[in-house]
Amino acid sequence: MNFPTSASEGSFEHPEAQTLTGGYAHAAHAAADTPAAVGSQTGARLVPPAATASAWLPERTDAPLLKRAAEAFAAMDGTALNGAFDHLKTLRRTALAHALRLGLPTRRSEAWKYTPIERLADRAWRFPMPADATASPDDVAAALLPGVCDVPDLADVVVLVNGRFDADHSHIGTLPDGAFVGAISTAPEALQPVIEQALGSRTRMDTEMFSALSTAFMPDAAFVYLPEGAALTRPVAVVHLASGDSVIVSTRTLIVAETNASATVIERAAAVDRTHATFFLPVTEIVVAEGASVKHLRVQDAGERVVEVSNTEAYQSGPSVFDTLTVGLSGATVRNNLRIHPDAEHCESHLRGLFVAGGQMHLDNATFVDHAMPNCDSNELYKTLLDGQAKGVFNGRILVRKDAQKTNAYQSSRAILLSEGAEMNSKPELEIYADDVKCSHGAATGRLDDTAMFYLRQRGLTTAQARALLLLAFARDVTDTIALEPLRDWVDGRLQDLLHAEG
Repeated sequence: MNFPTSASEGSFEHPEAQTLTGGYAHAAHAAADTPAAVGSQTGARLVPPAATASAWLPERTDAPLLKRAAEAFAAMDGTALNGAFDHLKTLRRTALAHALRLGLPTRRSEAWKYTPIERLADRAWRFPMPADATASPDDVAAALLPGVCDVPDLADVVVLVNGRFDADHSHIGTLPDGAFVGAISTAPEALQPVIEQALGSRTRMDTEMFSALSTAFMPDAAFVYLPEGAALTRPVAVVHLASGDSVIVSTRTLIVAETNASATVIERAAAVDRTHATFFLPVTEIVVAEGASVKHLRVQDAGERVVEVSNTEAYQSGPSVFDTLTVGLSGATVRNNLRIHPDAEHCESHLRGLFVAGGQMHLDNATFVDHAMPNCDSNELYKTLLDGQAKGVFNGRILVRKDAQKTNAYQSSRAILLSEGAEMNSKPELEIYADDVKCSHGAATGRLDDTAMFYLRQRGLTTAQARALLLLAFARDVTDTIALEPLRDWVDGRLQDLLHAEG
């Protein structure tokens, strides 16, 4: 697979667009070779492993979360965070420098305007040591998706505990020649160049603080590699387990599909103890080559005490199909950043999301599709159900560059408010610099149709039954796209449980 080698490739004169997009090589790589340049901007420095925590702290910040990050990194660098090759060490140190330079985002930033940043840092979060990464067989079994991960030969399962690969609880069947499913720590030496080229190349560490922080504390990563023509007949289930109370867990998944390869990858995060507070920082990087097809599903249902800021980056280097679906069913504060870059003609991209939020939950989705090449299609559908005092945010941006003629881009966000206290903020955006395109976007927020409720009540359904039936029908446009029947059945069952409970 050919990776662009310069951050200037695919550049665009619009200044904001240029900061959000660009070639495959990330600016952080250049920064790794010039630590003084990074430090001179903010006081953060790339330092040797033996440096003390104070050497990592930028002069301008006293944020407790970043101070603990600097102290934890100084304590673990060179030991717990050592990788199998120098690329990981350099990547982590560069990432920490970026995180400390950027600091926590504020509501003055348009991208975080509606997100309660204080919820992300108002706890004495800690970065777990290797000894914390423990999980029993029962812990793992409870985190597996019923009917999917717990059925022999139905799925290949990769388990990571506090970001560290757990070989004892993972089970991987026979794979096509040259394919690999596991972790970067156990990948064959022949795949090290692929890892070095792809890992961290699109994480926007220089602009996205939580992506940088996650990369700095990445102990390992799930890794799915498909050589040319390889097709996985079973889905790959990546289970990220968190062990410990008030821990920040940096999880990483890297998916590389070469020419004409195909796979389905399901990610799920879960806490060993759902009563524990957990801060997940997942980063997923996906590279899809010419003729390849990748389906990616993320299930967010780790409990009501979970804070999560996810970053998913997909790069389509050739005409290909990428399909991503996120199902969010619980959490305290959840922020999902999804960016897709179709960088060749005839790419097809599908973005879907289904979310149910109640209580005091805050749910925030920010998507960005960068159409840089002509004759590409993208379809985006997000649906949200909000009850109690829950708050929802949808910020979907589509950029069509001047050379991206014949682009077809569609975006739709729909939300239903189930209580007076629920709130939804939607901001669909289309930024078009080409003149021969078909693009549309829309957002709608409302309540259940009284006429439909009356109709169902007249036919003998209770209010709760009628309400649940209408809401399940609302979600069906998304759930019906889940091709794996056991997973679709599980999602339907969880939806019914939640909707009847809230009714």
